[in-house]
Amino acid sequence: MSGRGEFHSFLDQRLKDLGQQRQVAVVVAHYNLVPAILANTDHVCTLPLRFLQRFSEQLDIFKLPFDLPKFAIAMAWHPRSEHDAGHRWLREQLKSVEL
Repeated sequence: MSGRGEFHSFLDQRLKDLGQQRQVAVVVAHYNLVPAILANTDHVCTLPLRFLQRFSEQLDIFKLPFDLPKFAIAMAWHPRSEHDAGHRWLREQLKSVEL
């Protein structure tokens, strides 16, 4: 998955550290496209487990045989939404979710 069409990521660096490399066959702009592609090919990918669990009936899911660093999740919003009660409520709900 690459929103910018890049073929190199933190995963490539980790694989290099382990003396390995990957061959990128497909790049998509949105995570939601990945399960449909995987279900119809013999490709593999690395995505967060919490995302993939929704597709456990269609996909085989395995833990990576090596550790990866944690990644940050960020929120952004337009300044005009800063004081909107509904928007503030949603931001608080998102912040309360344990990752």
